[in-house]
Amino acid sequence: MHAVLAYREHAAQTRGVTRPNLIKPETAHPPSTRPATLGVELRKALSSTPGGRRLGGRHIDDQTVAIVGSACNYG
Repeated sequence: MHAVLAYREHAAQTRGVTRPNLIKPETAHPPSTRPATLGVELRKALSSTPGGRRLGGRHIDDQTVAIVGSACNYG
């Protein structure tokens, strides 16, 4: 939570972000859904399609403050 708060504040001060969002892969740990309590929109992205095409990129825009990394599947 502290990291998300820092990302939000840094983006607001350096890039003028007013509608922050965070990209989370479907495989990330469930508590990573809490950024919404800090006013950060959570955008859930598929890790990949059956053909291997990455889908996270379509969720990224000029208001994105962070992208969650997930090294393995949770649960």
